[in-house]
Amino acid sequence: MLPTKADAVRHDALITWLTSNHQRRTEQACAIAGLAPTQHFALTTSRDLDAHTGSDRMNRILGASLILLVALLGCKGRSGDNGEAKAKQGPMVIVAAASHRPMTLDVPGVGHVEPVESVDVRPQASGTLSRVLFKEGDTVHEGQVLFEIDRAPLVASLRRAEAVLSRDKAEHAMAKSQFERYDDLYRQEAVSREQVEQFRTSASSLEAAMQADQAAIDQARVQLHFATLTAPISGRTGSLTVTIGNVVRPTDTSPLVMIHKINPIRVSFAVPEQHLTRIRAGQQAGILTVVATPQGSKTPTGGQLDFVSNAVDAATGTIMVKAIFTNDSQHLWPGQYVTTLLTLERQPNALVVPSQAIQNGRKGPFVFVIGSDSAAEARPVTVDRIQAGYAVIGRGLKPGEQVVTDGQLQVIPGKPVTIAPRRPETAKPNQMMTGPPNQTPSVTPSQASMGSASQSTTVTPNNPSTTGRPGTPR
Repeated sequence: MLPTKADAVRHDALITWLTSNHQRRTEQACAIAGLAPTQHFALTTSRDLDAHTGSDRMNRILGASLILLVALLGCKGRSGDNGEAKAKQGPMVIVAAASHRPMTLDVPGVGHVEPVESVDVRPQASGTLSRVLFKEGDTVHEGQVLFEIDRAPLVASLRRAEAVLSRDKAEHAMAKSQFERYDDLYRQEAVSREQVEQFRTSASSLEAAMQADQAAIDQARVQLHFATLTAPISGRTGSLTVTIGNVVRPTDTSPLVMIHKINPIRVSFAVPEQHLTRIRAGQQAGILTVVATPQGSKTPTGGQLDFVSNAVDAATGTIMVKAIFTNDSQHLWPGQYVTTLLTLERQPNALVVPSQAIQNGRKGPFVFVIGSDSAAEARPVTVDRIQAGYAVIGRGLKPGEQVVTDGQLQVIPGKPVTIAPRRPETAKPNQMMTGPPNQTPSVTPSQASMGSASQSTTVTPNNPSTTGRPGTPR
C-alpha cells in the first residue's frame, strides 16, 4: 500500500524533532558506544531530500534512516586515546615492600620414634609359668612383679644342694681328724709318711667339695629367685607370647613380653651434611630445639637435640641425629613416623620479600625494584633461603623498597610501570547486588552499553505515550 498524505505529515514531524535534538542524541549515542563526538553535522530533512532529488515520498523514509547513520559518523573512537594513555602509563604490576620479619632457619625432615630404653623380658629359670600379674599394654614400674614360675622344683633343688653340703661337711670332719691322728703317729715313727699324705689329701678334697656344694646352694637360690620375674625398667608392656601353664626356658627364642620406656622418648632423623657445621656450633652455643608432628596430627611436640652421629653416611650425604622429648602426654609412640623441624638459627629482624618476587637470570637471582619515578630496575640480590613463602635477602635490598611480585614478564628495566591498587575486601552477600550505602554501584562499559540498549525506547510516531517523543503532529 502506498504511503498516504497523513503518513508524510507524521514523517516530517519526526524529522523536525530529530533535527532539533540531534546534537543531544549524538552525544548520548556516542556515550553508550564508548565514543566521543567530533563536530556538529547538519541533518537533512525529508523536504530537503525532495528538493534536491525530486524523489517521491518513499525517499523520506530513507532520510530517517540516514539520520541515525549521520549521528554515528559524528563520533570518533576513544580506543586510540585510551591505548596511548595506557602505553604512557606502562604495564600494570603488583608490588610489595621489603620488610623486617622474625625468621628461623629450619631443617625439615622425616623421623622415626624409638624408645629411650627397650627390654625383652625372658625367663632365666626353667619351669611352668604359674602366674601372670599384669595385662597386655599396662604401664608397669621398675621392680613390679610380672610373672611367677612354679617354685616347687627349684625349692627341691635347693634342699638337695644343702643336703650334699651337710654330707661333705661330715666327711671332711672325719678326714681332718684322721689326718691329725696319723700326723702324730708319724712323729712317733709309728706310721709311714705315705699314709699321712693320703689322709691329708682326703681332707683337702672334702674341703673343696664343701665349697662346690656351697656354690650349688647359691645357684639353687638364684634359680629360686628367678622364679619371680619383675620389670627391669618402667614403661609400657606389649603383647604376651605365652600364657599360664606353658613351660618356659632360658633358651626360648621369643621373650615373654617387651617393655618400652616412652617417657621420655627419642626421635631419630637424618639431616643434610651441609648443616653439620651449624649443628655443631648450635650445640656449643646452647640447646637446639626440634619439633615433631605425627602423621595425621596437627599437634606438634617440642624437644631438644641430644645426639649427633660420629660419621656422615657417604651413600646418602646425610648425618643421623636424635632428639629427646619428655612425652608426658604420650603423644609420640614407638615405631611412629613423624615430620621433624630442626631449628638451627633464629633471626629476629630478617629482611624478607615475597618469594614470587625472586627472578632467576644469567647472573643469578634478581628482583624488579620500583623507584620514586615508577621506573623498574632489575637489581641482583643474594637469597639466603626461601621459607614459608618468603625469601630471606642477604644483600641487594633495603627495608621499604617496592619490588614487583606479579607481572614481571611485562616489565622492561628502566621503563615506568603502573602499580595496581590493592584489591578491596570481598563484599558481603547482602552488598553484592545493592552495593555500599550512598554509593552508586560500578558498571563496566559492556554492562553500560547493554543496560542502555535495554532501557532505550524505540521511536514510534504512532505512540503518543512515549515521553519526549512526538505523537500526532501538531
